[in-house]
Amino acid sequence: MLKLGASKFSQYIVGATFLVASVVASAETSISINGIGSNRYPVAVAHFATEGSANPPEDVSAIIRADLDRSAMFATSDVGNIQWVSSGRLNLDAWKSNQLSGFVMGVVSPLVNGQWYVKFRLVDPISGNDLATKSFSVRSDGLRAVSHQIADVIYKQLTGLNGFFSSRIAYVSKSSGVYELRIADADGANPHVALHSTNPIMSPTWSRDGSHLAYVTFENGPAQVYVHDLATASRRVVAKFRGSNSAPSFSPDGRTLVVTLTKDGNSELYQIPIEGGDPKRLTHNSVIDTEGVYSHDGRSIIFTSDRSGRPQIYKMDASGGGDAQRLTFRTDYAVAPHLSPDGHTITYIARNSGALQVQVLDSANGESHTLTSTRDDESPSFCPNGTLILYATKVSGKSVLMVTTPDGSFKQPLQVTGDVVRAPVWGPN
Repeated sequence: MLKLGASKFSQYIVGATFLVASVVASAETSISINGIGSNRYPVAVAHFATEGSANPPEDVSAIIRADLDRSAMFATSDVGNIQWVSSGRLNLDAWKSNQLSGFVMGVVSPLVNGQWYVKFRLVDPISGNDLATKSFSVRSDGLRAVSHQIADVIYKQLTGLNGFFSSRIAYVSKSSGVYELRIADADGANPHVALHSTNPIMSPTWSRDGSHLAYVTFENGPAQVYVHDLATASRRVVAKFRGSNSAPSFSPDGRTLVVTLTKDGNSELYQIPIEGGDPKRLTHNSVIDTEGVYSHDGRSIIFTSDRSGRPQIYKMDASGGGDAQRLTFRTDYAVAPHLSPDGHTITYIARNSGALQVQVLDSANGESHTLTSTRDDESPSFCPNGTLILYATKVSGKSVLMVTTPDGSFKQPLQVTGDVVRAPVWGPN
């Protein structure tokens, strides 16, 4: 069995989120996601028209373009100011040579009640007819959300996949010795703080309906697992047993968590109700079992274990019965598993020539490949439709959050703030 020192064990058990030094201190579709980033749909997005002297607080068309570009499915072009036409066929002969997949135009107008009226049209460049159109009435602080919703409609119409621009991410930021659990839009913008602490916050994870977060904090001394209700901002401790309490993950129905506890003397997986209570032990080994994640049907759990001598990814029945199946073989170190929405792909962190990098594994054929060339990657997770992976890394010594496609052909950083940003996890739509 692999013997881990105290610092390595602490890093390992929390899924490579914070180093121990900090602790002490999906729908079916007809298109393939293989090759995303190399063959993009060209889409033209005009500046959304305004009426009179109106000056909207958000640039709706710019947000839509940024969303579509970041998806790696589209290559957008800014075609400037186009006269807004609310309905009827458009003559787009001037753009037909660009072989566009879609032409987007819209209007943002002030309403008498302090709200804004937003309407967009996604037009077929060949026929000049609408592929999609929708209108909204929102407050100023809702314009960004509406922009994401419009991008979702465009994405769905042109790819057949559900969009993910209206989803949220959670991550931990550290600045000047203060830790914050932040929730932001999928592009990293519009963050708000769910928890502020002078002690480390680790391993945030979403419930499947997006209503709750679970995470680990050290605010009362030893590591404890909390469940946080985002609607009410109320939270409760669900695991504060002797030893370590770490690595929570929600069951699909949101009623239970799988957590890692050392209360019986060894690092094992347990199931516990989200209200707290008596945990049910799922693994029984003289090794480290940690980082359990439920499959999407709730019948199995993917987890990390060093039962083969080195940390690797395994799969077992969610009841804890039967033998576990080893899934990773081509690296001497594999941790932090996360399942794609369709359950067919696992992303995780592998050690390659001393570098910690994002890898993916096809669970059907066992093939794996590395997505990144950086050295300090951690906490990979899929977006709601499985076409992007969010992770934390360092670029030129700076801590960043990054997205990549499952083939590694496209990468883009998110615009988030903090001296250190870590432990990102993508939430549901």
